[in-house]
Amino acid sequence: MNFFRHLFTLVLLAGALGPLSAHAEAAAASPQASMQAGSESFRRGDFTEALKHWSAASNAYAAAGNAAGQAQALLRAAEAELSLGRGPDAIATLQKAQAIAERTPDAALKLSVESSLGNAYVMSGRDADAVRHRDARLVEREFHAAQRAQ
Repeated sequence: MNFFRHLFTLVLLAGALGPLSAHAEAAAASPQASMQAGSESFRRGDFTEALKHWSAASNAYAAAGNAAGQAQALLRAAEAELSLGRGPDAIATLQKAQAIAERTPDAALKLSVESSLGNAYVMSGRDADAVRHRDARLVEREFHAAQRAQ
């Protein structure tokens, strides 16, 4: 009788985990599909699901060596974290995205991450950090502009 009880339990677990496994495999197979699914979840207001999709996309892009894709996915994941009221997590995610974006030639991506990080500081009540972040970026831009002028 114990054999049948264990078999029944295994069948129930397999049925319950099957859709999750298929979902996870689909997300891992295509970071673009994960990005799209995250956007759809975010539009529906399902920020937790959006975060899962964008985190999966970030991991897939990282595994593929696509720094720009990874930074973009992290940027979106931080949006979900902010929407969930998880400001400190969003700031940490954006700091990671910033470090990754700096390794790319994509100036628009870098600017998006910088802007989002400043906004996350403000939304988290860290106004002094937002000002320091802004000031550091202004000094950095002036430095690079001066170097280009030489």
